[in-house]
Amino acid sequence: MLTAAWSQAQGLTLKEAVDLAKVHNVNFTNKKIDVSISEHEKQQLIAAVLPTIEASSTTLFRDSSSVQNSFTENQQHTALLKLEQPLFKGGAGYYGLQIAKALPKIAELELRQNEQDLSISVSESFFAVLRQERDITYTAEQLSLLRERIADIRKRIQIGRSKKTDLLSLESSLSRVQSQFNASQSELLDTQRQLRSLLGPQSVLTLKEPATAYQELPNNWEQLLSETPQIKAQELLLSRLHYEQKSARSEYLPEVNLTGNYYLDRAGVLADSKWDVSLEASWQIFSGGASRADNQIKSLEVQKQTNILAETKRSLFDWYATKIRVLTKRQEELRGLEDALRLANDNYLEHRKELNAGLVSSLDVLRALEDLLEVKKALNQKNYEIQNLSAQLRIRLGLAL
Repeated sequence: MLTAAWSQAQGLTLKEAVDLAKVHNVNFTNKKIDVSISEHEKQQLIAAVLPTIEASSTTLFRDSSSVQNSFTENQQHTALLKLEQPLFKGGAGYYGLQIAKALPKIAELELRQNEQDLSISVSESFFAVLRQERDITYTAEQLSLLRERIADIRKRIQIGRSKKTDLLSLESSLSRVQSQFNASQSELLDTQRQLRSLLGPQSVLTLKEPATAYQELPNNWEQLLSETPQIKAQELLLSRLHYEQKSARSEYLPEVNLTGNYYLDRAGVLADSKWDVSLEASWQIFSGGASRADNQIKSLEVQKQTNILAETKRSLFDWYATKIRVLTKRQEELRGLEDALRLANDNYLEHRKELNAGLVSSLDVLRALEDLLEVKKALNQKNYEIQNLSAQLRIRLGLAL
């Protein structure tokens, strides 16, 4: 676990934030427990085809009888070891083993799916905090410049080079921007709370900017997407339902079981017989329609899961292809905003020069400053949108952050 001192000195990267969330998130912890549970459920299904050995001891007490023989003794004791082995259940044993093998795999895939969902939630909150922190920095910069302009205007009013209305406009803008600054700080506290709820209540939210704004996605993303835990888990679940369907059909076939007894102590005329073996075969002819209903249910469940799998694939591939197109557009917008920022900065600096020459008013300079700030905020937001979207796309492919 990261210490507060380390976080303050180095800053928390997105990957480290995700690792921290996996330690504190209850749903992720419970999914890990589900993996362990699935291993035990697998063992339960395997046990159904393995032999069972049972030791038993029976003592019989009966009232005296006028007929005296080995079957009417007042007390009889029997002690034995009993072995039962199912030999054939219409194939249900084989299908049960296949179902057993799938259980831990499905649980592991669901754990990985939960990890991806958690990582995306952390990414959204992580970049939201960074964006709001940068916005607050820009707003603080605007406040500082406004105060400088107000102090300068007051001096210019004293020598008759500016009007008092210019001062009032600047002071009004200062109050408005100060209100925005306070609102941004309040919004940041709420966003930090959301991130802290993912990382743990003791987390120190000093975040580190990513080294690059965008990481290239592999060209074979469609192949990687088909191997994601979301799809693989649905495919395994469908395979499991197919085996359950075949297992249900086995109810129409005969069942054969082997039972062997080894007697440690035995009463009556068979006291000298140490063992016996019985082979039992049964065939269910009619069960009131229960077997047929069970088969119909399993068939419908297979059909339902087939539809779910097809929809999952379609939805996921469509989501990913759309997000890639969105990412391309966001990058184009970012390049346009970078040009706009350069021009807005030049415009503001030129207005300050022209103000000193008396060519523009203080309000003109104020508008140029506000335009510069708006472009900075828009560029800042677009930059973090790209980083967040890029991170989400890599997470869905199972790639390193």
